[in-house]
Amino acid sequence: MKEINDIPDKIWEAINYVMQYATGTDNWLAVKKEIMWLLTNEYRHYFSRRHYATKKHSLNDFEKLVIEYWKSETGQDLKIPDNVIHNPNWVRHRRGWGLKKYNKERQKNAELKRKNKKDS
Repeated sequence: MKEINDIPDKIWEAINYVMQYATGTDNWLAVKKEIMWLLTNEYRHYFSRRHYATKKHSLNDFEKLVIEYWKSETGQDLKIPDNVIHNPNWVRHRRGWGLKKYNKERQKNAELKRKNKKDS
C-alpha cells in the first residue's frame, strides 16, 4: 500500500461513510472499529491485529495511509492512546525467567544476612 489509490473501493466507501459522522473523535481505534463493522471479512486483513502476547495495538502501513487521508479530508489527526500502543522493543522471555532472577536476589540477601549475623 503506497498510495490512496491502492485502497479497495469497499474500504474507501466505508472510510468516507464513517468520516461523515465520526469527526468528533481523534481516537484511531474508535474510528477503526467503526470502519471494521462496515466491512466483510475479505477486507479486514488490510488492518493490523493486536500483538499476540501483549494484546496492544500497532499501526501498519495501510492504517498510516488511512490516517493521513483522514487528516487531509477532516483536518483531524487520529492517534492511538499511549497506554495501548505496543512497544516495539518488547522481548518475550522464556518460561520461568522471573523466578530465576528472584531466586538469585533471595540467595544474595540470605548470604548478606548470614554474613551480618556472623559479624555481630
